[in-house]
Amino acid sequence: MADVAPRVHHCPVCGAPLKAPDGALSTACAFCGAEVKLVDPVQHHYVSPIELRVSSPSPVPVNKPAPAGPLFSEPVAKFLRNLGLSLTFLGTGFLSFPAYSLLMRQGVGTDTSVALAIVSSLLGFVLIATGRALVGTSLGLLIGIVLLVKPFVNPVRHDGRASSLTSETHLYFLVPGTLLILLFGFLFAVAVSAKKKVEQEGRASRIAALVSFGLGIAISGIIYGAPTRGEVIAQYRGEARTMRSHMQTMAANLPKPGALVPRRANLTPPPFWDEVDQTQNNTELLATSDLWGTTGSTTGSSSFFSSELPFVLHWTGPDNRMSQITMGERNSSFEKMMPRVLGARYIAAYRYQSGSADVFEVFVMDTKTDEIVAADTTKPAAGREKGRAIILGTLEAITGGTFRGR
Repeated sequence: MADVAPRVHHCPVCGAPLKAPDGALSTACAFCGAEVKLVDPVQHHYVSPIELRVSSPSPVPVNKPAPAGPLFSEPVAKFLRNLGLSLTFLGTGFLSFPAYSLLMRQGVGTDTSVALAIVSSLLGFVLIATGRALVGTSLGLLIGIVLLVKPFVNPVRHDGRASSLTSETHLYFLVPGTLLILLFGFLFAVAVSAKKKVEQEGRASRIAALVSFGLGIAISGIIYGAPTRGEVIAQYRGEARTMRSHMQTMAANLPKPGALVPRRANLTPPPFWDEVDQTQNNTELLATSDLWGTTGSTTGSSSFFSSELPFVLHWTGPDNRMSQITMGERNSSFEKMMPRVLGARYIAAYRYQSGSADVFEVFVMDTKTDEIVAADTTKPAAGREKGRAIILGTLEAITGGTFRGR
């Protein structure tokens, strides 16, 4: 039988056109896959589109995306959570000594107050986001209180006078402190009223958090716990006064110009002075004019040699011009220098011989007795460098010690 042009029906499920040749008993919808019967099995005639009988359609395959799996395996994810917890508590502990220094010490800059407010806020929000709202809000509140009370407990001083509470310097403490108290005070109240159950960490996580907190305090103590220059200066003012008294006595014991009596001695311990590396020196080398600097002024220091003692006496004296910021800095070498210089065993001093511009008189004095233990007159030496060399050589010859220039 010849092919007949197909009749067009519509799928009763999706409405798409059905294509099937005349005489076909059924067809499948090309769009939804429904199986459609085209002939009434009882009447044996073609049905109209509204009389189409639809068999149960087969399920339409849908390509649904597979659910995304976790980015990390459970052991790795647990490790990262514990690492984040440990780092957060490490940072929290690290804030301890900066907060103490800011509250109790002079010379702490306003940049420290701003940095402390920013870092504590970040750590506080991290703790809140990880379900430790009480710890996070307490941290923010504590730092806020420290900043707020700083101008009242230990106000910043300029030229020995405390700045007013409304000064720009104190606003760097008052404004951040007030904002932290308002923000974290509100969050603390919300956390307490919500009584949200905090996710319980395992024992290992809690131990790691406590160890990290303690480690943060230890690291902070190493970096910020050392005394500031101002504290070191205050600690050694008494020794500096004693050294000035020794130097004044030594200056009074010097013979009149031109009346020097040569004296040599192999001193024990031998004097040692190195102009480049002064960390091992047990001797200070000065011009005789520096012995009279009992007020700590460095204006009379000789340009022949570089000595630390005049500067130490200046810093510990009433005319110290060291800036407030420098006084607040920490420097371990500065802390080691003060007792070494003020505890020097010998003072070596030199001056021009009376009426001469190229001959020097040199003296070595013991700080335990303030007496001259060695003295001599140098050979003539024209010029600064030759003068330096002849002074150092003469000091070595009359003491048996070591004197090194640059």
